[in-house]
Formats: sequence, C-alpha cells, structure tokens
Amino acid sequence: MQLKKIVPYKIKRLIPMLGLAGATLMMTPGCEKEPIPTRDEFLVFDQLNMLTVEQIQQAAASSDVRTVYLVPRSNWNNLRAKNITSLSRILQEWIDASPKARGQGDFELYVGEAAKVPEDSLRIVQNGWTINAYRHGTWQR
Repeated sequence: MQLKKIVPYKIKRLIPMLGLAGATLMMTPGCEKEPIPTRDEFLVFDQLNMLTVEQIQQAAASSDVRTVYLVPRSNWNNLRAKNITSLSRILQEWIDASPKARGQGDFELYVGEAAKVPEDSLRIVQNGWTINAYRHGTWQR
C-alpha cells in the first residue's frame, strides 16, 4: 500500500515538470554565435618594404583573424641609436593601428646600439619583438 501512495505522487509531479522544461526550451530563441577567430595573419617587412597602417588595419579587419603578427626579416645592422628611435615610433604606430596587432621575430641590430636608447628598445621588446636574440642563442620561434 505504501508503494501506491509514493508512485502516483512522483508521476503527478514529473509530468508538469517535463512540460514546463519543454515549453521553456521551445520559447528560447536560437543563439546566433559570432564566428570565432581561427587564424593568425603574418605581415613580413624589412627596411626597404615597410608596412603601412592601412595594411595592418586591413589584415585585422577580417573576422576570422585572431592576431596580426608583424615580422621583421633581414638584418638591421645599419641602424644607429637615432634610427632605432625612429623605428620604435613607427612600430608603435603599427601596434596602435589595431588591437589585434602584435610583434614577432628578432631585430638583428648592431651590437650595443639598442643599449644607447633603452626606452626605445624596451618599447620594441614589450610589443613582442626581440633584439639580437638570434645572435645570443636565445631566439625562439
């Protein structure tokens, strides 16, 4: 007898709960998710072929791009302290062009020149690049 009292009570409560859950699911609109960025864009530059802010913004404008990496190639041994300051300003403009922009790679500068302008070389390193890391064996891809 005890069994008959418990079973009908549970079924009586279960049916409205299932109906309420089903109605709730039917009333919620389908969520339209934004596409998740899936790829990285690499923009390579050197002293003769510098990038423009527009190129960086155009690369970052694509919705499937996660990060735009700005990668130096060749060596930069001919730059002296005042040129490193100019380079640092240009690189900062590129980084400021898009929140997706980030530096990657190594600047091979003349030994000791980066130490003459520590605030500029520090700005370069803080944005993701390295200075003479390849020469010292600490460069990692």
